[in-house]
Amino acid sequence: MPRYADPDPVRTPLLITREWALASGLTRDQIRQRVRSGRWEVVARGMYRRSQWRESCGLDEHALARIEHVHKVAAAAHRNPECVVGFDSAALLHGLPVASGIPPSVTLIAPDGAWTGRRPGIVMRRLTLGMDDVLEGPPRVTTPERTWLDLARVSPLGVGLAAVDAGLRDGILDGNAMVARLTALGTARGCRKAAEALLHASLLRESVLESLSWAYFVERSVQLPEMQVKVRDQAGRFVARVDFLWRARRLVGECDGRMKYLSADDLYREKRREDALRALGFGVVRWGLGDLGTGTLASRLPRADTSG
Repeated sequence: MPRYADPDPVRTPLLITREWALASGLTRDQIRQRVRSGRWEVVARGMYRRSQWRESCGLDEHALARIEHVHKVAAAAHRNPECVVGFDSAALLHGLPVASGIPPSVTLIAPDGAWTGRRPGIVMRRLTLGMDDVLEGPPRVTTPERTWLDLARVSPLGVGLAAVDAGLRDGILDGNAMVARLTALGTARGCRKAAEALLHASLLRESVLESLSWAYFVERSVQLPEMQVKVRDQAGRFVARVDFLWRARRLVGECDGRMKYLSADDLYREKRREDALRALGFGVVRWGLGDLGTGTLASRLPRADTSG
Protein backbone atom coordinates (compact mmCIF):
# COMPACT_ATOMS: atom_id res chain seq x y z
CA MET A 1 0.00 0.00 0.00
CA PRO A 2 1.40 3.44 -0.85
CA ARG A 3 1.82 5.96 1.97
CA TYR A 4 -0.53 8.91 1.34
CA ALA A 5 0.64 11.17 4.20
CA ASP A 6 4.23 11.27 3.00
CA PRO A 7 5.74 14.66 2.11
CA ASP A 8 6.10 15.85 -1.45
CA PRO A 9 9.49 15.32 -3.09
CA VAL A 10 12.20 17.85 -2.26
CA ARG A 11 12.12 21.00 -4.42
CA THR A 12 8.68 20.28 -5.81
CA PRO A 13 8.02 22.97 -8.48
CA LEU A 14 5.00 25.21 -8.40
CA LEU A 15 3.65 23.47 -11.51
CA ILE A 16 4.01 19.71 -11.28
CA THR A 17 3.80 17.52 -14.35
CA ARG A 18 2.81 13.88 -14.07
CA GLU A 19 6.13 12.98 -15.69
CA TRP A 20 8.08 14.92 -13.04
CA ALA A 21 6.11 13.38 -10.19
CA LEU A 22 6.66 9.83 -11.46
CA ALA A 23 10.34 10.48 -12.08
CA SER A 24 10.64 11.81 -8.50
CA GLY A 25 9.40 8.52 -7.05
CA LEU A 26 5.68 9.07 -6.61
CA THR A 27 3.28 6.41 -7.82
CA ARG A 28 0.14 7.09 -9.83
CA ASP A 29 -1.92 6.17 -6.75
CA GLN A 30 -0.03 8.75 -4.69
CA ILE A 31 -0.68 11.41 -7.32
CA ARG A 32 -4.40 10.59 -7.40
CA GLN A 33 -4.62 10.62 -3.59
CA ARG A 34 -2.99 14.04 -3.42
CA VAL A 35 -5.65 15.34 -5.78
CA ARG A 36 -8.53 13.61 -3.95
CA SER A 37 -7.36 14.90 -0.56
CA GLY A 38 -7.04 18.47 -1.85
CA ARG A 39 -3.28 18.71 -1.32
CA TRP A 40 -2.82 19.13 -5.06
CA GLU A 41 -5.22 20.63 -7.54
CA VAL A 42 -5.46 19.93 -11.24
CA VAL A 43 -4.37 22.77 -13.52
CA ALA A 44 -4.90 20.69 -16.67
CA ARG A 45 -4.69 17.03 -17.62
CA GLY A 46 -1.35 15.74 -16.35
CA MET A 47 -0.38 18.98 -14.57
CA TYR A 48 -0.93 19.93 -10.92
CA ARG A 49 0.02 22.47 -8.26
CA ARG A 50 -0.08 22.60 -4.48
CA SER A 51 -3.42 23.87 -3.21
CA GLN A 52 -1.94 26.37 -0.75
CA TRP A 53 -0.02 28.40 -3.34
CA ARG A 54 -2.44 31.36 -3.18
CA GLU A 55 -2.08 31.88 0.56
CA SER A 56 1.69 32.11 0.30
CA CYS A 57 1.61 34.80 -2.42
CA GLY A 58 -0.03 37.68 -0.54
CA LEU A 59 -1.39 39.10 -3.83
CA ASP A 60 -4.70 40.74 -4.71
CA GLU A 61 -7.40 38.99 -6.71
CA HIS A 62 -6.35 40.46 -10.05
CA ALA A 63 -2.72 39.42 -9.60
CA LEU A 64 -3.82 35.93 -8.57
CA ALA A 65 -6.04 35.71 -11.66
CA ARG A 66 -3.05 36.64 -13.84
CA ILE A 67 -0.98 33.88 -12.24
CA GLU A 68 -3.86 31.43 -12.67
CA HIS A 69 -3.87 32.14 -16.39
CA VAL A 70 -0.10 31.82 -16.67
CA HIS A 71 -0.38 28.39 -15.02
CA LYS A 72 -2.98 27.40 -17.61
CA VAL A 73 -0.69 28.67 -20.35
CA ALA A 74 2.16 26.50 -19.07
CA ALA A 75 -0.11 23.47 -18.99
CA ALA A 76 -1.52 24.09 -22.48
CA ALA A 77 1.94 24.70 -23.95
CA HIS A 78 3.26 21.53 -22.29
CA ARG A 79 0.54 19.48 -23.98
CA ASN A 80 0.95 21.26 -27.33
CA PRO A 81 4.70 21.83 -27.74
CA GLU A 82 4.38 22.45 -31.48
CA CYS A 83 2.22 25.53 -30.83
CA VAL A 84 3.20 29.09 -29.90
CA VAL A 85 1.57 31.06 -27.09
CA GLY A 86 0.15 34.28 -28.52
CA PHE A 87 -2.13 37.31 -28.15
CA ASP A 88 -3.48 38.03 -24.63
CA SER A 89 -1.98 34.85 -23.16
CA ALA A 90 1.46 35.85 -24.41
CA ALA A 91 0.93 39.37 -23.06
CA LEU A 92 0.32 37.99 -19.59
CA LEU A 93 3.43 35.80 -19.86
CA HIS A 94 5.51 38.87 -20.73
CA GLY A 95 4.00 40.94 -17.91
CA LEU A 96 2.02 43.29 -20.14
CA PRO A 97 -1.38 44.46 -18.89
CA VAL A 98 -4.45 43.15 -20.66
CA ALA A 99 -7.00 45.89 -20.03
CA SER A 100 -9.83 43.84 -21.52
CA GLY A 101 -9.55 41.40 -18.59
CA ILE A 102 -8.00 38.03 -17.88
CA PRO A 103 -9.02 35.73 -20.76
CA PRO A 104 -11.01 32.60 -19.89
CA SER A 105 -9.07 30.48 -22.37
CA VAL A 106 -5.44 30.12 -23.38
CA THR A 107 -4.63 31.32 -26.90
CA LEU A 108 -2.20 29.18 -28.88
CA ILE A 109 -1.03 29.72 -32.45
CA ALA A 110 -1.24 26.46 -34.35
CA PRO A 111 1.38 25.37 -36.88
CA ASP A 112 0.53 25.43 -40.58
CA GLY A 113 -2.01 22.80 -41.55
CA ALA A 114 -3.05 22.04 -37.97
CA TRP A 115 -6.59 22.23 -36.60
CA THR A 116 -7.81 25.62 -35.40
CA GLY A 117 -10.83 26.42 -33.29
CA ARG A 118 -11.96 26.12 -29.69
CA ARG A 119 -11.80 23.28 -27.24
CA PRO A 120 -12.19 23.42 -23.44
CA GLY A 121 -9.78 26.02 -22.07
CA ILE A 122 -7.87 26.60 -25.33
CA VAL A 123 -8.32 28.70 -28.47
CA MET A 124 -6.22 27.58 -31.46
CA ARG A 125 -5.58 30.39 -33.95
CA ARG A 126 -3.86 30.63 -37.32
CA LEU A 127 -1.18 33.30 -37.72
CA THR A 128 1.81 33.68 -40.01
CA LEU A 129 4.93 34.16 -37.87
CA GLY A 130 8.49 34.84 -38.91
CA MET A 131 11.53 33.34 -37.25
CA ASP A 132 12.13 36.61 -35.39
CA ASP A 133 8.58 36.61 -34.01
CA VAL A 134 9.01 33.62 -31.68
CA LEU A 135 10.99 33.09 -28.49
CA GLU A 136 11.85 29.42 -28.10
CA GLY A 137 10.73 28.06 -24.76
CA PRO A 138 9.51 26.27 -23.04
CA PRO A 139 6.99 27.58 -23.63
CA ARG A 140 7.32 28.87 -27.17
CA VAL A 141 5.84 32.36 -27.17
CA THR A 142 5.65 35.33 -29.52
CA THR A 143 8.18 38.08 -28.77
CA PRO A 144 6.96 41.01 -26.65
CA GLU A 145 6.81 43.27 -29.71
CA ARG A 146 4.90 40.77 -31.86
CA THR A 147 2.64 40.00 -28.90
CA TRP A 148 1.77 43.67 -28.47
CA LEU A 149 1.20 44.11 -32.20
CA ASP A 150 -1.20 41.17 -32.41
CA LEU A 151 -3.05 42.27 -29.27
CA ALA A 152 -3.36 45.86 -30.51
CA ARG A 153 -4.61 44.74 -33.93
CA VAL A 154 -7.58 42.79 -32.55
CA SER A 155 -8.46 44.90 -29.49
CA PRO A 156 -10.00 48.31 -28.78
CA LEU A 157 -7.57 51.24 -28.82
CA GLY A 158 -7.43 51.43 -25.03
CA VAL A 159 -6.21 47.84 -24.70
CA GLY A 160 -3.33 48.38 -27.12
CA LEU A 161 -2.47 51.75 -25.57
CA ALA A 162 -2.42 50.39 -22.01
CA ALA A 163 -0.09 47.58 -23.07
CA VAL A 164 2.32 49.78 -25.03
CA ASP A 165 2.49 52.45 -22.31
CA ALA A 166 3.30 49.88 -19.63
CA GLY A 167 5.63 47.89 -21.89
CA LEU A 168 7.74 50.92 -22.82
CA ARG A 169 7.73 52.26 -19.26
CA ASP A 170 8.84 48.92 -17.79
CA GLY A 171 11.39 48.12 -20.48
CA ILE A 172 9.46 45.11 -21.81
CA LEU A 173 8.97 46.59 -25.27
CA ASP A 174 11.51 48.13 -27.64
CA GLY A 175 10.06 51.09 -29.52
CA ASN A 176 12.30 50.74 -32.57
CA ALA A 177 11.55 47.03 -32.87
CA MET A 178 7.82 47.76 -32.67
CA VAL A 179 7.99 50.32 -35.47
CA ALA A 180 9.99 47.92 -37.64
CA ARG A 181 7.58 45.04 -37.05
CA LEU A 182 4.54 47.21 -37.71
CA THR A 183 6.09 48.50 -40.93
CA ALA A 184 6.86 44.94 -42.06
CA LEU A 185 3.21 43.92 -41.66
CA GLY A 186 2.17 46.74 -43.98
CA THR A 187 -1.59 46.86 -44.51
CA ALA A 188 -2.44 43.66 -42.65
CA ARG A 189 -5.76 43.66 -40.84
CA GLY A 190 -5.75 45.83 -37.71
CA CYS A 191 -2.39 47.50 -38.37
CA ARG A 192 -3.98 50.93 -38.64
CA LYS A 193 -5.42 50.54 -35.14
CA ALA A 194 -2.06 49.37 -33.79
CA ALA A 195 -0.33 52.33 -35.47
CA GLU A 196 -2.75 54.71 -33.75
CA ALA A 197 -1.96 53.17 -30.36
CA LEU A 198 1.76 53.47 -31.05
CA LEU A 199 1.32 57.10 -32.13
CA HIS A 200 -0.27 57.95 -28.78
CA ALA A 201 2.14 55.89 -26.63
CA SER A 202 3.71 57.79 -23.71
CA LEU A 203 6.02 57.11 -20.79
CA LEU A 204 4.18 59.73 -18.73
CA ARG A 205 1.05 57.71 -18.08
CA GLU A 206 1.46 55.72 -14.89
CA SER A 207 -1.50 53.33 -14.84
CA VAL A 208 -3.80 51.32 -17.05
CA LEU A 209 -6.64 53.67 -16.12
CA GLU A 210 -4.67 56.68 -17.37
CA SER A 211 -4.00 54.90 -20.67
CA LEU A 212 -7.65 53.93 -21.04
CA SER A 213 -8.60 57.53 -20.26
CA TRP A 214 -6.34 58.81 -23.05
CA ALA A 215 -7.93 56.38 -25.51
CA TYR A 216 -11.32 57.68 -24.35
CA PHE A 217 -10.20 61.26 -25.07
CA VAL A 218 -9.13 60.26 -28.58
CA GLU A 219 -12.27 58.30 -29.38
CA ARG A 220 -14.66 60.88 -27.89
CA SER A 221 -12.96 63.88 -29.53
CA VAL A 222 -11.89 65.37 -26.21
CA GLN A 223 -9.10 67.96 -26.36
CA LEU A 224 -5.88 66.17 -25.45
CA PRO A 225 -4.48 67.52 -22.15
CA GLU A 226 -1.01 67.84 -20.66
CA MET A 227 -0.01 64.91 -18.43
CA GLN A 228 1.60 64.64 -14.98
CA VAL A 229 1.82 68.40 -14.53
CA LYS A 230 3.21 69.97 -11.34
CA VAL A 231 0.92 72.77 -10.18
CA ARG A 232 2.44 75.57 -8.06
CA ASP A 233 0.91 78.54 -6.25
CA GLN A 234 1.67 82.21 -6.94
CA ALA A 235 4.78 82.00 -4.75
CA GLY A 236 6.11 79.01 -6.68
CA ARG A 237 5.36 76.50 -3.93
CA PHE A 238 4.44 72.99 -5.06
CA VAL A 239 0.75 72.22 -4.62
CA ALA A 240 0.09 69.01 -6.53
CA ARG A 241 1.02 66.86 -9.47
CA VAL A 242 -2.10 66.17 -11.49
CA ASP A 243 -2.89 63.37 -13.93
CA PHE A 244 -4.23 65.65 -16.66
CA LEU A 245 -4.40 69.40 -17.13
CA TRP A 246 -6.33 71.51 -19.63
CA ARG A 247 -4.30 74.64 -18.96
CA ALA A 248 -6.34 77.13 -20.99
CA ARG A 249 -9.52 76.01 -19.22
CA ARG A 250 -7.79 75.78 -15.81
CA LEU A 251 -9.25 72.31 -15.51
CA VAL A 252 -7.63 69.36 -13.75
CA GLY A 253 -8.54 65.76 -14.58
CA GLU A 254 -7.93 62.98 -12.07
CA CYS A 255 -8.64 59.32 -12.78
CA ASP A 256 -9.09 57.40 -9.56
CA GLY A 257 -8.32 53.70 -9.44
CA ARG A 258 -9.92 51.51 -6.80
CA MET A 259 -6.66 51.16 -4.85
CA LYS A 260 -5.60 54.81 -4.96
CA TYR A 261 -7.02 55.67 -1.54
CA LEU A 262 -6.46 52.88 0.94
CA SER A 263 -7.36 54.66 4.18
CA ALA A 264 -9.26 57.57 5.70
CA ASP A 265 -5.95 59.47 5.88
CA ASP A 266 -5.51 59.03 2.12
CA LEU A 267 -8.97 60.46 1.52
CA TYR A 268 -8.35 63.39 3.86
CA ARG A 269 -5.04 64.26 2.18
CA GLU A 270 -6.69 64.08 -1.22
CA LYS A 271 -9.50 66.38 -0.09
CA ARG A 272 -6.97 68.96 1.13
CA ARG A 273 -5.09 68.62 -2.16
CA GLU A 274 -8.26 69.22 -4.16
CA ASP A 275 -9.22 72.17 -1.96
CA ALA A 276 -5.80 73.73 -2.63
CA LEU A 277 -6.28 73.32 -6.39
CA ARG A 278 -9.73 74.89 -6.27
CA ALA A 279 -8.36 77.77 -4.19
CA LEU A 280 -5.99 78.52 -7.08
CA GLY A 281 -8.94 78.70 -9.46
CA PHE A 282 -8.74 75.21 -10.97
CA GLY A 283 -11.79 73.10 -11.59
CA VAL A 284 -11.39 69.39 -10.83
CA VAL A 285 -13.07 66.55 -12.68
CA ARG A 286 -12.70 62.99 -11.37
CA TRP A 287 -13.61 59.68 -12.94
CA GLY A 288 -13.18 55.97 -12.56
CA LEU A 289 -13.13 53.02 -14.92
CA GLY A 290 -16.92 52.83 -15.10
CA ASP A 291 -17.16 56.40 -16.39
CA LEU A 292 -15.21 55.49 -19.53
CA GLY A 293 -18.11 53.42 -20.82
CA THR A 294 -20.39 56.41 -21.39
CA GLY A 295 -20.30 59.82 -23.03
CA THR A 296 -21.19 61.65 -19.80
CA LEU A 297 -17.56 62.27 -18.86
CA ALA A 298 -16.77 63.69 -22.32
CA SER A 299 -19.52 66.28 -21.88
CA ARG A 300 -17.65 67.66 -18.84
CA LEU A 301 -14.31 67.99 -20.64
CA PRO A 302 -13.07 70.42 -23.34
CA ARG A 303 -13.87 69.30 -26.85
CA ALA A 304 -11.17 68.97 -29.48
CA ASP A 305 -11.21 71.37 -32.43
CA THR A 306 -12.15 69.04 -35.28
CA SER A 307 -12.87 71.77 -37.81
CA GLY A 308 -9.57 71.19 -39.59
